[in-house]
Amino acid sequence: MIRTRQSQLRKIRFSNVELSDRHALEIQNLFEIALRQCENIIVENSMLPISFDPVTLNSAKFDHFSWVSSTGSSTVPTDAILQKLQYDMKSAVNKRSFLAEMDSISVEVMCDFLEVCSHVTSNRYQFLCTYFLLFLTTFTLESWLQLPIASFFNLSFHNCDDTWKTRFLTECERRHLTHNYMEFQSKTHANAHVKVSFSQDASTCCIWPVLDVPARTTGQSVCYARYFRNF
Repeated sequence: MIRTRQSQLRKIRFSNVELSDRHALEIQNLFEIALRQCENIIVENSMLPISFDPVTLNSAKFDHFSWVSSTGSSTVPTDAILQKLQYDMKSAVNKRSFLAEMDSISVEVMCDFLEVCSHVTSNRYQFLCTYFLLFLTTFTLESWLQLPIASFFNLSFHNCDDTWKTRFLTECERRHLTHNYMEFQSKTHANAHVKVSFSQDASTCCIWPVLDVPARTTGQSVCYARYFRNF
């Protein structure tokens, strides 16, 4: 046994791990401890006999969550995970970094999430055929664009093909989320915006904020703000 002053977990990572149900109790207890203590939780290319407890998830400590090409005993509640990050952004008293990377979500989870969020407005979620990730992306944009403290975040979603991109742009237009060159201006910070980037080869969508440069305006194809800022 190695004695250490470290009494809590700060980071846990499962990479290429495959565990059977025989280890379900042990791994479930470990994962619940990780949710309460860890700032970083990373699961990639793994099969783990774990399920997510909503109560434990609401009080989770992480601000970096990655679940890629992995499966658990139940569907990963991506909706609740990003809602938690959004809540932490809204309640943050100082600037923090929030990172998330996840795969696509099933239609069932999408519908559950729409039902939970239907109280926000009566007609916002009228199109049930919209992808869950599509909604979550625009919801994140709307939330961040009005935050009093602009925290940094980096969100990566997989399985975002050209069809997903088209639906995303349509949803932005419906919600009056104006942009130029996929740059969304912050409504509370004149020198901040959110950048959305698509990779056709990898079918991924990445979203992150730029905290010191305003979004480009109509007809402005190049932004020189960073160049002049450095002098």
